[in-house]
Amino acid sequence: MELAADGQYDKALGLLDQLGRQYPEDSSIWTDYVSILHQSGREQEIFTHLTKLNLSLAPIGLIEVLVRSADETAPQSYDLLQSISLSLLPNEPTLARSLGRHLLSIQPARAQELLTEALFKAPDDEEFGLLLAYSQREQPALALTTITVHLKSYPEDERALQLYSGLLMHQAQKGEAQLSWDSLRQQDGNIQDRLSSVSLMLLAWIGDPDQLAAKMTSLDTEQLNTELQQAATALIAVDRPEVARDLYEKGLLLYPDNIAFSLSLVQLLLDQNDLDAARSQLTNTPDSIEKTLVSARLHEQEDDISAALDQLELAAAQLDHHTLHRQWAGLIVKASETASQDEIGLRILNWQKISPLPSRIALELAGLLRKKGMGELASQLALSILVELPEPQQ
Repeated sequence: MELAADGQYDKALGLLDQLGRQYPEDSSIWTDYVSILHQSGREQEIFTHLTKLNLSLAPIGLIEVLVRSADETAPQSYDLLQSISLSLLPNEPTLARSLGRHLLSIQPARAQELLTEALFKAPDDEEFGLLLAYSQREQPALALTTITVHLKSYPEDERALQLYSGLLMHQAQKGEAQLSWDSLRQQDGNIQDRLSSVSLMLLAWIGDPDQLAAKMTSLDTEQLNTELQQAATALIAVDRPEVARDLYEKGLLLYPDNIAFSLSLVQLLLDQNDLDAARSQLTNTPDSIEKTLVSARLHEQEDDISAALDQLELAAAQLDHHTLHRQWAGLIVKASETASQDEIGLRILNWQKISPLPSRIALELAGLLRKKGMGELASQLALSILVELPEPQQ
C-alpha cells in the first residue's frame, strides 16, 4: 500500500499477486488489490483477475466492490460476474445475491435472468425468491406468482409480506382488483389475517358487500378500527376516495355507533368539500370532544368563523391540547376581517383564561392583528406576554 501511495502501482500489484499465491485465504489481499486498481484508474483490469480468485473465500466487502466496479456500458463485465456467481452456487450465494441486488435498479431484465437461474440452482435460499419478485415488479401477475410461492416456504418473511401487499395494490390500481383479491384469498389464514387491511380495501374496491361484511365481523372492534382506517388511508393515497367513503359507510351499517368511523367519514367528506353530506353525518354522530373539533372544521369551511371559534373554545375547555393554539390563532386572524376589535379582544381574553397561548404564538398573533389594523389590541396582547418573560427575552 505504501508503494501504491508513492505511485508505484505495478510494483504494488506485483507484490500483492505474490502474496495472494502465498496466502490464498487472506481475503484482505484481494481488497487491497482492488483498491490499488481503483487508485490507478485501471478498474476494468479487476475483471481480468476475477478468474484467479477463489470467490467462495472472498469477504462481502470485496464482493460489493467487484459488483460496483462492473461497468453498465460493458455487458461483458456482468457476463463474467454472472458466470462466476452462478458457478459458485449453491454453496456460496453471496456474489449472486449482491449482483442481483445491484442489477435490480439498473438492469432489471438481467437481474431477473440471474435470479431465476440462481433460484433454480439454490431453491432453499430465502433471498433469491424475494429478489426475483422485486425484479418482476413491472410484471405484477408474474411477481405475484413468485412471491406467493416464496411465502409458502417463508410465511414469516415480513419483507416479502410488504412486497406482496404492494403488488396487490399495484395490480388493483391497474384495474385488476379482482385478481388481487383472488390471489390473497388463496393464501393461508395466517397471511390473510396479517393483511386484513388489504382484504378490506380490495373487497370494497371490487364491490362485494357480503364478503366485506363477513370480513368486518370476523375482526374484533379494536382490530377493525385499526384495519379499516389503514385500508381507507391506502385508498385515499391512490386517489380512490369514493371507495374509501363506501368502506366507511359499510362499516357504519354494521356498527352505527362507531364514532371513529363516523368522524373519519366526515373528514373525508370535508376533504371532498361535500358540506351537506358532512353536516348530515356529523349530526348523526354521538357527542365527543373529537366531534367538537371536527365540527369546528366544518364551520370554518362554511365560513362561519364565529361558530368555529365557539367549538374550538368548547374543546379547549375539555382537554389540554397544545396543537389547538395555532388553529385557534388562525381562526382569530380570519375573524378579524369582519369582527370588531372589541369582539376579538373578548375572544382573546376568554381563550387566555381557558388555555394560555405560548408566548411565540401570542406574539405572532399580535403582529398579524397589527397588520389587520388592530394596533391597540396587538400592543395589549404583546405587552401581556412580554411582562411575563425574563428580562433578556423581553
